Amino acid sequence: LIHPETTDRVEGRFAFGSLRKLKGWRPAVGAYMSFAFVAAAFALFIAPSLEGDHGFSRNHTTLLFSVVGAGSMIGSLALGRLGDHWGRPRTMTLAMSITAIAAVTMPLGREPWTAFALVAYGAASASFPTLTATFVRDQVNQREFTAVFGAMTIFYGPASIAGPYVSGRLADTTGNHRATYFLLAVMASIAAIFASRLPRVDHSAEPPT
Repeated sequence: LIHPETTDRVEGRFAFGSLRKLKGWRPAVGAYMSFAFVAAAFALFIAPSLEGDHGFSRNHTTLLFSVVGAGSMIGSLALGRLGDHWGRPRTMTLAMSITAIAAVTMPLGREPWTAFALVAYGAASASFPTLTATFVRDQVNQREFTAVFGAMTIFYGPASIAGPYVSGRLADTTGNHRATYFLLAVMASIAAIFASRLPRVDHSAEPPT
């Protein structure tokens, strides 16, 4: 007996064409895929790298792994707030630049640099997906967001599979994780380059008129 009011069609179905609603969709997808490659592999090889390559104890490695979580809490708040004032693309570029520096630092295997690298990685990696989603939401309305971001996530999946596979094979070939983290630094740098090419369309970062 209830006749709901007719509303506009929801853009919820997956379609690659929905990406065209996003300004700068190509670098946005490139940055998201590069991030996926790094995020899927970086934390995965922390313990094998620190224990196997540098002789860290299991307790020390566990403690260091926990600072990634601490960094994520700090980064989500700090970089999220920075994105509101500085713009999403610039903040996304900063986040991936921090990740690249953290990856380059990992092969050093010395304290306190390892702890700093893991805090930095946690801060940057936790904020990047949110910044990406916000970049999309700044351009499309609520009813279109699912279709656009869902299409981007389709590209995220293969990159997140390739990251651990390629990085693991590289570690097996070289006998340590030095080249693995250098590769992740390169991929993070590529993500930063893509992010730097994104248009600044977030209205929150515009100066008040």
